[in-house]
Amino acid sequence: MTKSAQVRANIAYQNRALLRTSLVISEHEQAVFDALQAIKAHYEGNQAYAIKQAILAHARAIKGE
Repeated sequence: MTKSAQVRANIAYQNRALLRTSLVISEHEQAVFDALQAIKAHYEGNQAYAIKQAILAHARAIKGE
């Protein structure tokens, strides 16, 4: 795949997204940062997947599953 094709594919993927978000973890939230690093390590360094899995796990816990 050429670079321009990759860029077009990424733009198309982003345009179909249900939600695009950004997360800022401040210097005062060391526990949050450490937790994210631990989850990220569990998912082989994939930060986006780690965050998605954490959200799903928390939702299941809230629902009592």
